[in-house]
Order: sequence, then structure tokens, then C-alpha cells
Amino acid sequence: MKRLFLPLLLLPLAAWAQDVADGRLSVGVTVAPEYSSRFAHPLDVYGENLWELTGKDERGKASFRAGLTLDYELLPWLSFETGMQYAGKGYRSGEMILRADENDVDGVSGRARLNYHYLSVPLKAKFLVLKGDYPLFVTAGISPDFFLGRSTKLNGERIAYYEDGGVKFRAVNLCGLVGVGTRYDFTPSIRLEAELGFKSSMMPMNDEPLRRNLYSLGLDVRLYYRVGR
Repeated sequence: MKRLFLPLLLLPLAAWAQDVADGRLSVGVTVAPEYSSRFAHPLDVYGENLWELTGKDERGKASFRAGLTLDYELLPWLSFETGMQYAGKGYRSGEMILRADENDVDGVSGRARLNYHYLSVPLKAKFLVLKGDYPLFVTAGISPDFFLGRSTKLNGERIAYYEDGGVKFRAVNLCGLVGVGTRYDFTPSIRLEAELGFKSSMMPMNDEPLRRNLYSLGLDVRLYYRVGR
């Protein structure tokens, strides 16, 4: 029985190595300029008041993602994509009062840029729907985003400010992904992909009565190298 254990253990590795040799696996980098903002939904009167304090006339802001990506071709028309990326999200607040601590009664009034930092691990299925020199594909999937921290800028300067209740953010936020894109093959081993994608968190950032869900719309640009060809 022990003699059979090692071959059984090596069999999945051998199959994976064969897939790599067949050119099914591609590794690459991705850069994605995005527009990000949030959906806000007050649950009660306190949430409505909180929304008034943070400014209802908030706007989106420029953000980006960047990192490593992997693509595995299961079938000629179906592949799966994953990776590990830094994701900067956020929005620009309306007119609000920022306080340095709980004893700062007056605070400072202004519009702030609120930035939230995540480690994103996308898991997507990619379906080829149109062949040709510029194939068309659609994507759908999910992404667990791990919260790294946040930062705030007022009038272009980074500041720290106090929030009542010591707001805590979710350590992991699950997001939904959809997109449509195309690709261009420079060589049998090197290709460039461009995908217009929409991403929205499926859970609020925290458990405040003002529920906030971040979303983004961006252009993913991915450069792939096909391993084994």
C-alpha cells in the first residue's frame, strides 16, 4: 500500500505539469485604471443623520488595481482567471466636518478624498463568444477583497480624523465581477487583453446603520505569457 502512495501523490502534479507543457497556463501582469464610488443606504434615522453629516453630494474618484494574474485554459472557449492584486478604492465626500479627536468640538469643514486599500483575489470564468483577429469574451466571477487600511486627504493633504463609535471595517469583503473584453496575440506565447469590467461589493464595508457598498468601473489591461509553448 505504501508503494502505491507516492505514485498517487505525484499523479496530480504530473497532470498539472502536462497542462503547463501543453500551453494551457498563462502568467502575466494586470493594470486597471478605474472609477470608484459607493452605494449608500441608510437603515434608520441615525443612518440618515450620518449620511447628512458626510454629505449626500459625494462623488466618485479615480482609482486603480495592479498585480499578478494567472489564466488557465480548460477548453478552447473557456478559461479561468485568478491572481493577486492591490486595489485602491474610495470616493470624494460631500461637505463634511472632520475632527481630530473626540474633544475636537469645532473640527474642520471641507470635502475629503476617502481611500480604502485592499488585497484583491479575483476568481473569474472567461467565455469566448466571438473568434477572429480580435476575439470577444465575457467574464463573470467573484473576488474576496482583504482590507488593508484606509487613508483620507483634505485639500490634497493626508490627515487623520476621529469617527464616533470607532468604526470597524470588514476584514474580508466579497465582490461580484462582470466584464467584456478582447485580446491580441503578438506571438503564440505573448498576448495582450483589454477588458471593461464592473465590480461591486456584495457586503457593506461595516455594520453602521448607513450601509456603504463600494463599486468600480474600469479597464483591465493584462499582458500574458503562455507557459510551455
